Amino acid sequence: MKTVDTIYINGRIYTGDEAFSTAQAMAFRGGRIAAIGTNEDVLVQCCTDSEPVDLQGNVVLPGLTDAHLHVTEVGAMKLSLDLAGKTKEEILRMVKDAAEKARPGEWITGAGWFNDRWEDTAFPDSRELDAVAPNVPVYLKRACHHMAWGNSKAFEAAGITENVTDPVGGEFLRRPDGTLLGVVTDQAQEPFNKAIPAYTKEQLQEIVLYAQEGFLKAGLTTVHDASTYPESLEAWQELYEQGRLKVRIYCSMRVPGRPTYEELMRQSEEIFAKGLRIGMYDHRLSPTMTASLPSEP
Repeated sequence: MKTVDTIYINGRIYTGDEAFSTAQAMAFRGGRIAAIGTNEDVLVQCCTDSEPVDLQGNVVLPGLTDAHLHVTEVGAMKLSLDLAGKTKEEILRMVKDAAEKARPGEWITGAGWFNDRWEDTAFPDSRELDAVAPNVPVYLKRACHHMAWGNSKAFEAAGITENVTDPVGGEFLRRPDGTLLGVVTDQAQEPFNKAIPAYTKEQLQEIVLYAQEGFLKAGLTTVHDASTYPESLEAWQELYEQGRLKVRIYCSMRVPGRPTYEELMRQSEEIFAKGLRIGMYDHRLSPTMTASLPSEP
C-alpha cells in the first residue's frame, strides 16, 4: 500500500485523457498524483495519516495553461490605472484624479482602453490628456498593448519631437495637418518604455504576486511569459525560493532593442550562463528561449 500525503474522494475529477474520462478520487504524494480512480480503488491502494478530503461532488480540472501573456503587464495593473471597459470620459476623469495626487517625477500609466467600444471610435488625442494632466507625463496602453496614448509631457520626457521619423515596425500617428496625434504603435513605444522609471525589485515582486492571485482564481496554474526581462526573473527567483510564488512560468527571455542574429545569440548565451535552466524550483520556473525582434545582419 502506498503512503501518500493527501487523498481526495467523492469528486468529479476530469483526467484530461483522450477519452475525457472522470474519476471519483485521487491521491497526492510530493506534489504529484500517486493514484486516481474510484473511491474504493484509491482507498485500497493508498494510506495517509490525515482524513481523506471530501470533495462533495465538486468538479476538479487539470490546471489550465495560458500560452501567451505578459506577466508584468498583467500584474502592473495594481500599480497603474485599469482602463478596461472604461469610456474615454471615464478615463480622462481617472487621469485627472491621478494627476492631482502625483508626486514630482512620477508618471501616470495605465492600460486597457479600447476605442472600438467608445461612442467616438476615432483614436484619442494627446490634447485631451493635456487638458486634464498638463504637468505630469501620462502614458496609457491600449487593450492590445500594441498601441499607446500619451500626453505632451510624455512625448517631451521620451525626447519625441514633431521631426521624429517612424521606426521599423512602429508608427507615430499624426493628425491631418501632420502634427503628432499622441498615439504610437509597436516599436514606436520603445522611447517611452525607456523614459518611464523602471520598477524596483520590490515592485516587480508585488506585481507578479498580484498577477498570480488572478491566475489562480481563474484556474491558471501555468503561464507562458512572452517577454521576460532579466531583472524580472531575478525578482521572481527570490519569491520562488521563499515559497511565495507557486504558479509555473515558462519564460521567453527578452533581449532589449533590435539586435542582429549574432548579437541575439551572444546575449542569449550570457543570460543562460548565469545558471538558468529548465524546471527550476520543482519545475515551476523555466527560462526556455530568448525573445526579441532581430534586425537583419
